[in-house]
Amino acid sequence: MAKEWMSLAHASSVLGISVKALHVRIEELGYETRVKNGKRYVAIDMAQKALTNPNAGLSAPAPTQALAKLAETRASRAIKKLTHEHARQTKLAEDAVAGWQRAAIDAEAAGRQRERDLRRARVRTTIAASVASVALVAMVLGVLWASHSLTTTDAAMQVKDNQLSATKAQTQTLEQSLGDSRESLELTRYRLNSIEDELKDAQQQSFKASLEAAAAKREAEVLREQLDKQRASFLRGRE
Repeated sequence: MAKEWMSLAHASSVLGISVKALHVRIEELGYETRVKNGKRYVAIDMAQKALTNPNAGLSAPAPTQALAKLAETRASRAIKKLTHEHARQTKLAEDAVAGWQRAAIDAEAAGRQRERDLRRARVRTTIAASVASVALVAMVLGVLWASHSLTTTDAAMQVKDNQLSATKAQTQTLEQSLGDSRESLELTRYRLNSIEDELKDAQQQSFKASLEAAAAKREAEVLREQLDKQRASFLRGRE
């Protein structure tokens, strides 16, 4: 059948569909279009018109190939969309599983670390209890005053606190001394670099001076030779 060129609005009205649906058919079924005077036209054949026009008879031929192509295109797009969504869901599931695995590994590592810390704490507690017991027995045997053991323990703890404070102060002093030593070392390195630079400059100047001295010596020898020649010429002239 012959094709009829219609505007998009006219074609959608003739086909009994919306302009948006007509755009979809143009993209999916490849309807032929052209632009004339700034307006877009679409080619509609009589089979398509007979299929979609509600005023057409029931015996009009249907464009089964076009409909099949439209259905195939839509099915392909649906399959691609479902495939993409399935891949995205699979990726999310894999990421979630990997996250759970990492969390489980981290939790297991943290549990092992807590167990090690707990064992260390128990060992330290046992050692501390043993030391405290020995100290208590020693204090009881030394002073023979059981009622005075708590006071003696408090005094010992105070001494330990004082020792700890003294150790902290010594540590701070050592850190300050280390900082001063580092600054002194940096200053010494800077001075050493300066001395090395001066030594290089002195070596270069010495080398330059030696070259100048050699040139001066050569000039003196040349002058001496010339003087000797002049003297010999003068003596020959007198003879």
